Amino acid sequence: MSKIGLGWMAWEADGTNGYAHIAEKFHYHLLNDERFNFVNAYSEPWDALICVATPARFTIGLDLVPRRDIVFHTMFEAQPLPPGWVDVLNCAGMLWVPSKYSADLFHEAGVKTPTFIAGYGVAHREYTYIDRRQREVERGAPMKFILWADTLFSRKNVVKTVRAFIDAGLPNAELEVKLHSFAGMNAGTMFSDGKGRPLANISIHTGAWPRTKLVKWLHSADAGLYFSGGEGFGMQPLEAMATGLPMAVANNTGMMEYLKPGNHVPVNCPKMVKDMTYSLAYGYDAMTYEPDYEQAVEQIRWMYANRDKLHEIGDAGYAEAVQWDWKVQTKRAGDFIADRYGVK
Repeated sequence: MSKIGLGWMAWEADGTNGYAHIAEKFHYHLLNDERFNFVNAYSEPWDALICVATPARFTIGLDLVPRRDIVFHTMFEAQPLPPGWVDVLNCAGMLWVPSKYSADLFHEAGVKTPTFIAGYGVAHREYTYIDRRQREVERGAPMKFILWADTLFSRKNVVKTVRAFIDAGLPNAELEVKLHSFAGMNAGTMFSDGKGRPLANISIHTGAWPRTKLVKWLHSADAGLYFSGGEGFGMQPLEAMATGLPMAVANNTGMMEYLKPGNHVPVNCPKMVKDMTYSLAYGYDAMTYEPDYEQAVEQIRWMYANRDKLHEIGDAGYAEAVQWDWKVQTKRAGDFIADRYGVK
């Protein structure tokens, strides 16, 4: 049986974004797939080139010549697709997306390239489960909520989530926010008492953390908040759920692959709004979902008042998360690629 020569490019995977994590995991597991022979994508011929990134036109060529050898792995969190993406993707040989939401979004925009869905996984040896019923907590310690996101201003709605926590008015609770960066803003004064004094029960951490520190932080929490306006898949809620952490999550887009009744505290998204970050970046009116703010406040209050029920939700979330495995999802992707490019 001849092997497929597989090239691999992930030019947006600079170690700071989701594409980097995705490329690392899939690349590692595909290396162990005997159907494929990895080649140097910059100097050796390949049968298929996996491009883990947004569909840049230079990949295909300015004249948009069909390239059956190119497999794009991509997604988009806003709606509709950016101008020009459909033309590029229709020149590719295959489109690999992580969720049914993503597949529907691309097809409705006019992408006709053969498409398959293979989602993501959890590194279960790292994101370990703990039973929060057995956790030792200092008597009288505040209930600890966490928020895990990228920057203050993005589709993940960090500022609105913090405001919802403040408006919930919980008497003995704290919120810890983990961001990649402040994006140039002084978050400490944004979340203040109106007189420039930081709120004592809200703390913000920034920068890259080792995985061990991140998981220890997840283990220290009682509940998590994730009110994003859109995700191609949404790895952060799933990784948090893998530790047994009960999560309140906005019900939308790619996260619906694993958000099921009873395994999270839902916040509905009745409408879409213009997302300034995507609109400015791509030069058109890009829309993302807007979580129901009043419901978010009420759900935070409900979580605070129902600690025992949260344990059940955390266990149901864990039961869902264990079904998502990088090795399984990579095998699924490999099956589609092998079928398309010659190895049965």
